[in-house]
Amino acid sequence: MIKNQPPMMGAWALVTGECQEERDGPMVDYEAVRYSSLKILSETHFTFITHAGDAFSCCAGGVYSVEADRYVEQIQTTSSPHLLGREFAFQFRLEGDLWHNTRWENGVQVEHEIWRRVG
Repeated sequence: MIKNQPPMMGAWALVTGECQEERDGPMVDYEAVRYSSLKILSETHFTFITHAGDAFSCCAGGVYSVEADRYVEQIQTTSSPHLLGREFAFQFRLEGDLWHNTRWENGVQVEHEIWRRVG
């Protein structure tokens, strides 16, 4: 076991969520668009792949950090060029095998995801 390993290290499957895909746009319900995603975290890096229904949607990876209840991803590689180099900061909480992430921009919630540990 890695000393002081991040608590979310491992494999996670998306359970549900919603996000604002366009600035000032409506929240998109993940179940409505049939998003499924798998996210894998090592000690320092993450990667994920997402499908919308049966079609590929996006994949990305990079480095992440955890401090207190803050989880931050820095995108270093992606299938969506507009995400390259971006940083996404989430407030998170772990409840058993569930990982809740919430992201805010300018005081407005723009994303909320729930992941289930699968490995």
